[in-house]
Amino acid sequence: MKKVYYIAFYVWLLSFPGICRADFEADRFFDCAGMQVPLRIIFKTSYGQLIHDVSTEEKSILNNNNNLKTEKLYLNSSYNSVQPYGYVTLTSALTEYISNNKTCIIPETIEVFIGYRDPMIYIAKEFRSKPCEFSVMLRHQQVHQQINIYTLQYLLPLMKEAIISATQNITPIVSTSKSSFNNDIKKLQEIYTAAIQPILIAFDEIRQEENRKFDEVTNYKIDEKLCQKYNLRRLKSKKQSSHSTSTTKR
Repeated sequence: MKKVYYIAFYVWLLSFPGICRADFEADRFFDCAGMQVPLRIIFKTSYGQLIHDVSTEEKSILNNNNNLKTEKLYLNSSYNSVQPYGYVTLTSALTEYISNNKTCIIPETIEVFIGYRDPMIYIAKEFRSKPCEFSVMLRHQQVHQQINIYTLQYLLPLMKEAIISATQNITPIVSTSKSSFNNDIKKLQEIYTAAIQPILIAFDEIRQEENRKFDEVTNYKIDEKLCQKYNLRRLKSKKQSSHSTSTTKR
């Protein structure tokens, strides 16, 4: 009886490493989230290269101006466009084999871009021969571009903190097969994109609100009056000059 017992114990002992290994691998599988490493975030930003367009017809600009005022104001014949742009890219990840083709994908580095692209100022070509109106329109749209830049500069540190907070708890994911590995990487990328998207949306809403404040009709009318006074003085000066010339000829 003792002999049978010792043989059974010996067989169990031989199988013990395999049992332990299976248990260990199972523990590793369920502890994939515990393999998380400190996430490195590379932040990038750009204000874009500002381009001026003074070759477009007024009719086309009026059709494309989303900020068109109901009043007939010459500033309606100019506008600025900019595309707030942001993205996050998973640039590196660690992989840890678990068992049975299961692999833990551990995010290591992400790259985050927050900024603008394709900023443009449009002024109708009909105003190239009107120096005051052209100057006022150009100045007005340049202020809009400065608002965009200052808003980004002010909010960038806050957005960085928010993005760090939003991404630090994103855990590694398990890839269950070699064939699904690329899709699992894409899934992880989508998780990061979803995490920072609300932050980018909030930033653009603030940017638009700051521009709306500057675009109050009262500001438009103040700019209109600048050129009204200038054109009256210019017309008066021309009349005086013309009168002086005609008197000299007599």
